Amino acid sequence: MLLFALAACAPDLRHDPGDVGIGPPPLPPGSELVTEDHAASRVSEVDVLFVIDDTGSMLEEQGRLVAAFDALHSVLAASRLDWHLGVVTTDMVDQADHIGKLQHADGVGFITADDPPDVAAALFGGMAAVGTQGSLEPSGRAAAYTLIEQKRDIPRNAGFYRPSADLHVVFVADDDDVSPDDPVSADDFVDWLDSLKPAPAEAVAHAITQPTDNRCGPVWGEQYQGYAERTGGLVLSSCVADYTPELEVLGETIAAAAHTELFLSAVPARPEIAVEVRLDDAVVFATSACEQPGCGAAYDPVRNSVRLGAAVDPHATIRLQYEARSAE
Repeated sequence: MLLFALAACAPDLRHDPGDVGIGPPPLPPGSELVTEDHAASRVSEVDVLFVIDDTGSMLEEQGRLVAAFDALHSVLAASRLDWHLGVVTTDMVDQADHIGKLQHADGVGFITADDPPDVAAALFGGMAAVGTQGSLEPSGRAAAYTLIEQKRDIPRNAGFYRPSADLHVVFVADDDDVSPDDPVSADDFVDWLDSLKPAPAEAVAHAITQPTDNRCGPVWGEQYQGYAERTGGLVLSSCVADYTPELEVLGETIAAAAHTELFLSAVPARPEIAVEVRLDDAVVFATSACEQPGCGAAYDPVRNSVRLGAAVDPHATIRLQYEARSAE
C-alpha cells in the first residue's frame, strides 16, 4: 500500500496500461535503454528543529512538550524515516551558548532514528527543558535561520542539518516572535524556506503557539502562525494541558510528507524517465519523471535522481527506464 503525502494535492498516479505518455520515451537508432530496479526500502531523510521560547512564562509549556515526546517519537520510529531532531532556543541576545546553537544533553547535540526510545526521551528531556532565563525579545525566526543557514557547520551544530533531508522547523512559544529583520525578515524567511529544497513542501514551518482565534493569554503567536500557514505547516495550540495529540499530529504530518529518492546509475540523455512501482510482479502504478512541473515524479539533474512524492511500500520494487547519455 502506498502512503502519499498530502494526498489531496498529489498527482493521480493510477493509469490504464494504454495511457499515452507513460512508458520509456522512443529511442533514436543505436541508443541504449537503461532499466534499473531499486529496492523501495530506502528511507527518506528528515531533519526536525524545535525552536523553543525560553522566556519567563514558558516553564509549563516546556514541561508539557517533554512529557508528550513519546507520542512524537512513536510515530517517527514507525515511519522508516532517517530522522534527526534538535533544539534551539529563541534567545539571540543574552546567552552565548544559545545564539543559533543546538542545545546539548549529555554531550549529544541531536537525536537520531537510531536512538532507542528511552535514550531519545532522556535526551529530549535534557534538550527541551531550556529554562526561562532567555532574552525578553524572543527571536525564533532569527534563531532557526542562523542555525541552519549561518552556523550549520560550527562544531556545536555539525551533522544535524543535511541538505538532502526534508526540514521541519517547529516553533514552540506562548508569545510572539520579535526577530529583527537582520539576519532575515519575515518575508525573506518564508522565501528562504520555499527555496531551500528542490520542492517547497520539503522545508516547512509549524507552530505550537497561541492561535489568533483561540488564545489563552494576552499575546498570541501571530508571526509564528504566519510562518506555518505560509509554508503549508501546522498551527497547533500551546494552550492545551496535554501536548500528546499535538505531537501525534505533528509526527504524522512529518511522516506523511516523506518522499522516495532514487539515484540513477547513468546520466539520462534527456530528462524523460519512465517509473513503475511493482509489488509481487504486478505494476502498482506507473508514471514519468521530468524536470518540469506536472509530471508524476521529479527528475533532479544536479543530484541525478528521481523523487517520488510518496513513501513506497517497503516490499515494492521501483523500476526506472531511460535513455542513457553516451559515454563518448
